[in-house]
Order: sequence, then structure tokens, then C-alpha cells
Amino acid sequence: MHPIISVTPKDCFADEDVSIRVAGLNSYHRVTIHAVFERSDIGRFESSAKYTASNTGSIDLTVHPSIGGSYTGVEPMGLFWSMKSSDQTQSVAVRDVETPSKIAIRVFNSHADGAVYSGNLALAETVNLRRYKGMGTRRIPVKWRRVRGTLFAPAGTGPFPAVIVLNGLSGYTEHWASMLASKGFLSLGLAYFGYDDLPQTYSEIDLEYFEEAKDFLEKLPETKAVGVGIYGRSFGAMLALACTTYIPGFKCAISINGPIFAYLCTLRYKGRIWPEVRVNHNNIYEEDGEIVTTKGVDEYYDDDVVGNSLIDFSKSANSFFIVFSEDDKTVNTEKAVVMTKRLIDRGFGRYRLKMCPGTGHFVEPPNTPYTRRVFSKRQKKFVAFGGISNMHARAEREVWREMQEYLKRELSASDSKL
Repeated sequence: MHPIISVTPKDCFADEDVSIRVAGLNSYHRVTIHAVFERSDIGRFESSAKYTASNTGSIDLTVHPSIGGSYTGVEPMGLFWSMKSSDQTQSVAVRDVETPSKIAIRVFNSHADGAVYSGNLALAETVNLRRYKGMGTRRIPVKWRRVRGTLFAPAGTGPFPAVIVLNGLSGYTEHWASMLASKGFLSLGLAYFGYDDLPQTYSEIDLEYFEEAKDFLEKLPETKAVGVGIYGRSFGAMLALACTTYIPGFKCAISINGPIFAYLCTLRYKGRIWPEVRVNHNNIYEEDGEIVTTKGVDEYYDDDVVGNSLIDFSKSANSFFIVFSEDDKTVNTEKAVVMTKRLIDRGFGRYRLKMCPGTGHFVEPPNTPYTRRVFSKRQKKFVAFGGISNMHARAEREVWREMQEYLKRELSASDSKL
């Protein structure tokens, strides 16, 4: 018996699916396939799945089901999205986009639980390289006026549709901007606190900073002269909505699992103030040993109460793609959707509202390991984010595809339609 495992392609972009096959096994041989990657900027993640070879001694993950391990059923990319950190609390936030992730995939004998996953014991092994920066994509650090971050320019001269990319309160990362640039978007990964000489806190945010970032992009010769898009998730989603609603020159926004009022901060823009909406800690509770913040701002999901804190996108004629996760444990999705629909019904912009069943708070590009909870050093407890891993993975694939289509459509011509 001379088993061989193959991954096609061996070297690919981070969102790309691969084909994993094992050959050379005995008929109906039981094996465990194990995947692991480790990065200094993330940590160690791993997964495993149990398979039984066919009568010809082969396994094809696009056809054969896993019968146990990190996932079950026919899941061609299950080894990737089902990965967990060693303590099952760390999320993937790639900060070094120049270095690809190296995924080691090994085949081990039997279905035994608790097997020692050592390269010396593997029947066969291979490696998959997954890149966050496409061929010819340029990475350019930005320090212009107050603007801090990184510009990612696609290969070629353009002009390209331009988009600002905002992360949430977990801090500045570059992988979203780098990956979008690799798909043809001139992308500015924008930091807005805790980076370089920017303020270390986010308790008060001046939207004129984001206007400066928009001005920076507009002045570049590579930018299409039809307006700038902005993408944000979580806290960054709130900022994306505010920028597109109130700042001239922003044309469209993608908001993923964010509040629609000034949450945990005071917003300012040219003399106008949106007062901070604070969490009611009496409404936060624990479930299965995890802190759930879903009901933390429940009383503010009525615009008669939220008042001047509301980001009233219904008053803008721009375009908005708003995504909510049904199993989000940080946002009260049910109430947020009701309030969002109310604004859509009375608005005159262009809107798309997408609900993602079984999906948790942090929506990443496809095939990214997902963590349902993280450990809060401040609270010394786990904080829940929700999500059912296989459903979450499917939603990530849909959102990644749809947001690219949306940005291309909205930033291609001045009369774009949803």
C-alpha cells in the first residue's frame, strides 16, 4: 500500500476552493485526514475528518462524506472552514498579507479518537498555500494628512472602482482590502483608532476623518470618477452607513452586522453630533458559559427612542447593501431588521437587505476558520458570537460573491441599479 494525497491547486488564492483526493489505500480503508496551519500573526488552527475509502482504495472529498471529526457529510472545503484554534477561542485576523498561509494536510491510519497527529506517523501528506495578495497587486502604506492605513492597488493602470475597507473593534487588519484589490478594486484598508499616531480609543469619532480618506482615494488617477464605496463589519459597519448617508462623494455602503445608531461612541460631523448609545449591562446574560450581548441595547431599536443617535440612511439617495446574521449573539438581529426595514420603507435610496441563516457575527471571506466565541481578558469570560459552522461557511461564500458583484455594479456607472 502506497497512499498518496493530492490537493489541486497546491498554490491558490485564499478564497479559492481546492480538490482533495487520496489514492493508493486498501479497499474500504478507514483513515483520518488532518489539516493544520500556524502563523505568528494568528496562531495555530487545525481540523480533522474521518473517511472510509472506496472499493478502489480512493477518497474524493467532493464525493465522499466525512463520518466524524470537525464536520460530517460531503464538504469539499470542510477541512478549512472547520478549523479551530488550539484553545478554540482565537479568530482569524490576518495582518501579514504578504505571507501566504501554509496548510499541511496529512492522512492517518484508522478512525481512532485522540490520535497523535505527527508527520512521522502519517500515511501521506501534502501542503496547500493560500495567498491573500494577488499577482501584481501593490501594497502601499498610506500616511496622508490624518489618513492612516494601506492602499492596495490591482495589477494594471485602471481606472478601478474604489472602496474603503473598515474592520470592527478587534482592530486594524489588511486581508479584506488586499483580497478585494486582488479582485480588481482599488482598496484602502483604513485604520481609525489604535494605529500609528491615531487616537488609541474610539469613544469619539470624527466622520471628517473618513471624508479625508475618501478625498485621498478620489485624487488618485487609478480611481474611477463615479464615487467611492465603503465596506464595514460590526462597529465598522456603523461607520460605513454613516459615511454613505452623510458625506458627499460616498456612493454605496456594505454594512455587515452593524448597529444603525452611534454605538459605544459619539459621532461628529461638521458640527452635528450623534450621542453615544451605551450598553445596558442589566440586559447582558450568560448562556452555556458564554456572555451574550444580544439584548444589550434592546431599548434603542425604536427610532422614537434612539432619536439623535440614529443613522438615518433613509434620507440618503445612495445605495446600501445591509447584511445581518440570523444567529448573531452580539446584535439583536430580529429587532435590527425590523428597524432597518422601517427605514427602507420610508427611504428613497437603493437598498438590498440580506439575512444569513445559521450565521454568526464575524463574516469573513470564504473558507476562513470561524470561531463561535473568544475569551475576554477584561471580563475573564468567553464572549459568544454565534453561528453554526457549515451554515456560516455557506453564508460567507454567498456574501463574498454578492458584495463583489454589488461593488462592481454600483461603482461602474453613475446610474447603477440594484
